[in-house]
Amino acid sequence: MGAPELSVVLVTPDSYDRIRKTMRCLLRQTVRERLEVVIVAPTLAELGAGDTAWHGFFCVRTVAAGTFLDTGHARAAGVRQATAPVVAFGEDHCFPEAEWAEELIRMHREPWGAVAPALDNANPGWLSWADFLLNFGPAVLATKSGAASRTPWHNTSYKRDVLESYGARLERMLEVEGRLQEDLVRRGQPLYLAAGIRAHHTNMSRLRSYMCGQFWGGRLYAAARAESGEWRWAQRLIYALGSPLIPLVRLPRVLRDARRAGHLTLLLPPACLLGLICSASGEMAGYAAGAGAAGERRLSYEFRRRDHVRTRDISVLESD
Repeated sequence: MGAPELSVVLVTPDSYDRIRKTMRCLLRQTVRERLEVVIVAPTLAELGAGDTAWHGFFCVRTVAAGTFLDTGHARAAGVRQATAPVVAFGEDHCFPEAEWAEELIRMHREPWGAVAPALDNANPGWLSWADFLLNFGPAVLATKSGAASRTPWHNTSYKRDVLESYGARLERMLEVEGRLQEDLVRRGQPLYLAAGIRAHHTNMSRLRSYMCGQFWGGRLYAAARAESGEWRWAQRLIYALGSPLIPLVRLPRVLRDARRAGHLTLLLPPACLLGLICSASGEMAGYAAGAGAAGERRLSYEFRRRDHVRTRDISVLESD
């Protein structure tokens, strides 16, 4: 029977229906018989009867992780049950094309610590594009393949032994994946953005969700950055006071990515600026007061995407 070559970790907070479309995308993979799918839920009862098409994979594992404390807790639970040499993270709102798994397996035969696909916008709209570019700018199509300083969080694949080397710290590293990626680069484990591999990402398109998602993400990032650097209070204070300047630094970069992707429209700059202000406000709070409840608050934005898109975008998450 051999062994799987790629483990795909999928997380659902409440039902199998949330990941059904992503599972259908995985069943279309050219190497589906080499895939181990690890489905993480609070309890196995959440998954119901699953799907009769599961037999198309090498195997499907289900993991009861208990109450989700944050996104890192759930994803780490999946990694600990994975058995393939490469672990890829999937999402209920990101849909890989058919060659995705085959290319990830091939690229991981080279000495990359992490490999990620380029991303396309699955639900285009002015607010969706702003959210997409703020979160994934350098990885947004069209882009080029090559070594990268960071790859898309929650949509990157890693060698399993690299992830396991973090032991009890893995949950924290996966909660703010930038921390993991920065550490890999420091350890000589380069990251690779594979522009020839494509996945279609569904972005937040409700205004309140967009603003809150950027705030909580910014707060988590800043808190993790200060914690990993063991910053003293004086340094935290300096960065907190400097946070209002962040939108001025980031906006030109975001607009360059928008221009490259061919989506620099009239409404995009003010939408991006609004998101950057929310993110910078979150960073100010993170530097000054730590993460607080940000990890728990972000669960909904990451694992319940249907609650954060326009009504007309819900079909993107359900239909092929």
